[in-house]
Amino acid sequence: TLTIGPLEDLRARAGGDPKVERWLDIALRNSRRLLRLVNQILDVAKLDAHAMHLAPRPLDLAPFTRGVVAAFAPVAERKGIGLTVETLDSLPGAFDADAIEKILTNLLSNAIKFTPNGGTVHVALGKERELARLVVRDSGPGIPPDQIVHVFERFYQVDESATRTQPGTGIGLSLVKELVELHGGTITVESGDAGTTFTATIPVGEVPEGV
Repeated sequence: TLTIGPLEDLRARAGGDPKVERWLDIALRNSRRLLRLVNQILDVAKLDAHAMHLAPRPLDLAPFTRGVVAAFAPVAERKGIGLTVETLDSLPGAFDADAIEKILTNLLSNAIKFTPNGGTVHVALGKERELARLVVRDSGPGIPPDQIVHVFERFYQVDESATRTQPGTGIGLSLVKELVELHGGTITVESGDAGTTFTATIPVGEVPEGV
């Protein structure tokens, strides 16, 4: 965090020099990635110590989901990826906003990472009985059948030789699964030649009366 602040100040004062702006953008992107990684490691430590507890609050999941997806629009645009989102007009309930944001962020980061330039990533949010159903689907190369059973294992890394991106840490999807289950939900994955689909179902908590 102490690194990102000065970098943002420098970026604002770059004076329109494209080379300087490019290198500062790279430094900012890597600093934010490092911050996310540190936070994920801390979350894993909290889960291991049984010290992570959810704090459900009244939250409309529909606009919240659209907002998180919108934050990824610039990243998708840089890769020429068509990013779309389909939600109900409203899906109120009691959710831990921080946990939901981490679930969405990790699933979207993963989808965009493995989707080649010109591909698509689609997010859908619906409701089945008292469950919110969140689907993140990409048009990437898919996960090999012998690896798909391991994607939620901590520190497991799918072969990324074809992605031309920085290798992952094997933390993100494991954290997603643990956060979904901490929320009382489940998550599944399906993959093939047409891409990969993650589906998380999370109970819609009851909003206290008068809130």
